[in-house]
Amino acid sequence: MAVQQLYDRDGNPVSVSKKQYFDIVVIGSGPAALTLVTRILEDRPAAIYLEDERRHLHWLKRQTHSAPTLQTRKPGKTSDRIIKGLDDKTKAAPRTSKLSILILDKLADGWLGQWHRNFSALEIPYLRSPMFFHPDPSDLDGLLEYAVQTNRAKSGPFTYLSDSMDGHASSGRRRSAKKAPVERPDLLEVPGVVGKEVSKHKFKQSRLRKHAQLVSNLGPIVNERDRRDYQNPSTPLFRDFTNQLVERYHIEPERTKDGCVRSLSDWLQDDESSRHSTATLLRAEVANLDYGRLQVTNFDDSAEDIEGFSIETSDGCCIGARYVISAVGYGGRPQIPPWLQNIARKTNHSTFAEADYHTSSGSDDNNSLSSHDSEDSAPSSHEEAHDKSTMEPKPCYDCYGEGWAHSAAICNPQFVFPNATLNARIKSRQPTTVIVIGGGLSSAQICDLCVRKGFTKVIFLLRGYFKVKPFDFSIDWVGKYANVNKMQFWQSDDATERMQMICDARTGGSINPPYSKILLHHAKTGVLEIKTHTEVESASWDPHTQKWTFTFHRKDCMDTETQFMNNKQEPGTSASCEADYLISSTGSSLGFSTLPFMHTLATKVVVPEVGGVPIVNEDLQYGPIPLYVIGSYSAIQIGPTAYNLGGIREGADRVAAKLRQMEEKESDSTEPPPPENAVSQYAHFSYHYLPVDSSE
Repeated sequence: MAVQQLYDRDGNPVSVSKKQYFDIVVIGSGPAALTLVTRILEDRPAAIYLEDERRHLHWLKRQTHSAPTLQTRKPGKTSDRIIKGLDDKTKAAPRTSKLSILILDKLADGWLGQWHRNFSALEIPYLRSPMFFHPDPSDLDGLLEYAVQTNRAKSGPFTYLSDSMDGHASSGRRRSAKKAPVERPDLLEVPGVVGKEVSKHKFKQSRLRKHAQLVSNLGPIVNERDRRDYQNPSTPLFRDFTNQLVERYHIEPERTKDGCVRSLSDWLQDDESSRHSTATLLRAEVANLDYGRLQVTNFDDSAEDIEGFSIETSDGCCIGARYVISAVGYGGRPQIPPWLQNIARKTNHSTFAEADYHTSSGSDDNNSLSSHDSEDSAPSSHEEAHDKSTMEPKPCYDCYGEGWAHSAAICNPQFVFPNATLNARIKSRQPTTVIVIGGGLSSAQICDLCVRKGFTKVIFLLRGYFKVKPFDFSIDWVGKYANVNKMQFWQSDDATERMQMICDARTGGSINPPYSKILLHHAKTGVLEIKTHTEVESASWDPHTQKWTFTFHRKDCMDTETQFMNNKQEPGTSASCEADYLISSTGSSLGFSTLPFMHTLATKVVVPEVGGVPIVNEDLQYGPIPLYVIGSYSAIQIGPTAYNLGGIREGADRVAAKLRQMEEKESDSTEPPPPENAVSQYAHFSYHYLPVDSSE
């Protein structure tokens, strides 16, 4: 690729000051960005050390003066013991980074802003991911350790949420425990991943069966010793853990008086502003990204011509960067069913191709509601740049319409759900019906939300099966036999074959056991109707009556799975239905080259895509330029776990290792070569402080 000179809109060569130039610019401030930044700042990451090696390195870094005798305490009725006076890790020495790092946050909420908004909007009490899926790079058991240290390691059964609806939630599986209500636990057990779910009596009864013989030979999918890792952390626990992580690595964003993150334009105009020693997080929305030659003006007015990125923001700022990491999650346009698009065009008198869109950039177990990126221009610094109302994302009109909304709009704080018309009907106790189209965890959470909002009837429309899985991928991708699947995945050189393996592992949308229990509880009470193998045959919206008229067609499919659903419609038939509102929880479309900030770069650097996912190399590099991708768009290299916190952690390890390798190569090229017989040339004496015994 020939590197060309970059020019601005006026035709002048792009020139930035030293203050406007950064070594690393991270687009996004969600879990992917937090995982990457902390991984870069971590000196002893758990990914490259064994547990014993990591403990030994921490011991070597201990204070030289004599330390007092450590005293331990028991946090409760458990066998755990924690050290007194070490309730957190924030007392560590301040960290510094040799590279200047800038994180661009579009929402002005700081770290995981959209993540917290999504969980708050849908009132999600627990994550779907296990305990070892978290952003802490220093310890794989960091979240579990934090839960124990803060006395929040109390675990409950996965049926706790559904049992609490009847007022008899229990903390154990004993029948007597169901009588006494307990406080909400901070951890929920993940069922079906270890051997405890099969009782000894049942196992002996089925000993002669082939499955029992297989289990006796291979053991359960997950080791019994890892049972504590397979629990779902509560939303408050995970939020506090990430906040503690931000404090530990000293990457708190600078905020204005109204509590919002300081804008990039205001930071650049302030002569007294300076970069943080670790990383700087500022508010800005990336509008365009380009790569080529640009000039960097030093503080002594000398100019330097270098290769790098030119980054333009929606408020008119221009900065430069040597490396850019995209951590925007899905970031694509919401997927709307074609029949709903046609109705919305007639109602809103607009086309979806012309509509601006806003979708969030989140990740994890809730990434089906991942959505955010907008082309709306933010106000300049001269026009109330600090007005908080301008910082709020505006739900665009292709995310919602008259009588309907996409799940991305419901998660937006500016969108009111239920609207005034529905609220009036609910308060007057009129029959209100809402249709939820989906099949994943987000659609299940929206169904539960609608029930708690007061709708008298919720119809859950699924195109296929009612699939229940602990995670959004097969458990064998994280169990003790995970290496078998990963080796098969990495041995394939065909990107299409890899994508097929990803689809087979994810099998479309699925619901975790806690929410499946909740939905079945609602179905038992009659407020929720679960229609599997059902599609919309026709639909019409009446603006006068403010009601929908649907015709549902149920496929000719009947098996043992569908008999537990309360769908009264016979297979192979069609039935009509009226509803007051429609929610499309159909996810977002993938397409990295179609992201708003990629429209210029995608024409210069053509990287093939499979299902919207770019074919990046093993270092997650996008073509020949130093643009790196983590999160869902790295799935071709990471695998099915790339869409959640586990794959994000692995992707951050790869990118951080590549950046360090490139920096070491650049520093080696500027330093004089070592003497020919230097001890450091030998791998055995790679540590310069090791003494060499001359007598031997």
